Amino acid sequence: QKIIEQLPEEEDFSELRYYLRINQYLRKQSEKTKTPIIQEINLRKANERGQIQALIKLKLQSAIEQANIYINGYLVDVAGSSVKRIEEGFRVLIESTYPKINYIKTTHSKETIEKLIQNKEMQLLGDQYTDENALATTEIGSYLTTQHQRQLLVTIREVLQRFQEEPYGWKELDILASLIRLMKEERIQLTLNSRKMTLEETDFLKAILKKDTQEKVVISNREVISQKIV
Repeated sequence: QKIIEQLPEEEDFSELRYYLRINQYLRKQSEKTKTPIIQEINLRKANERGQIQALIKLKLQSAIEQANIYINGYLVDVAGSSVKRIEEGFRVLIESTYPKINYIKTTHSKETIEKLIQNKEMQLLGDQYTDENALATTEIGSYLTTQHQRQLLVTIREVLQRFQEEPYGWKELDILASLIRLMKEERIQLTLNSRKMTLEETDFLKAILKKDTQEKVVISNREVISQKIV
C-alpha cells in the first residue's frame, strides 16, 4: 500500500544542491577556530541558506499542487493546497486499505470504557441504548456467531488481531468497547480458565488489556431472549 506524488518534470530544484553545499561548509566551520572575518562569512552563508530554504519550500509547495497523485497505482483527482492534497491523499490511501475503518464513529480511552462498564442504565434500556459504533459492534457480533456455528473457540486476542488488520484497522480499545457492549446485551460471555468473567469483578478492564490474558480468555455466544417474548 503506497502513495506516490509525481512532481512536474519541468520543476527545477537546482538550489537544493547549493543548499546542501552551504550546509556542509557550515558544519565544517563549526569545528574550527573562528576569526572575526570567518564569523562574518559564516553569518552571510547562514542567511543565504535561510533564503534558499524558503525558496525551495515555495517551489515544493507549488510542485505538489500540480503533481499527479497515485494511490496504489491509480491516479486520483485531489484538489486544493499542497497540505490539503497530501492530507487527502493519505485519507484516500487509508480508506482504500481499510474500507471499514469508518465503522468506528467514536474512539475510546480507558476512562470511557470504565464508564461503559460501570453504566447500569444500558442493561435496563436494552435495544434503545445508543451505540455510536453500532456497525463495528454488529460486525464483531456476526463474526463471533459464525465462529460459534462452526464450533470454533475464539479468544480476545484472535478478535483483536482480526479487526486491527485489513479491511478494518480498528484500535484495540474500540474493539474491546464493542465486546463489552455485547456482554452487556448478554449476547456473549467471557471465560478465563473455565471461570465465567463478569463486568462487576475488580480490575476487569485491566485484566482484558493484558496480552497473556487476552490469549486465554475464550468468547462464547449466548442465547438472547427477545424483550417481546418476556
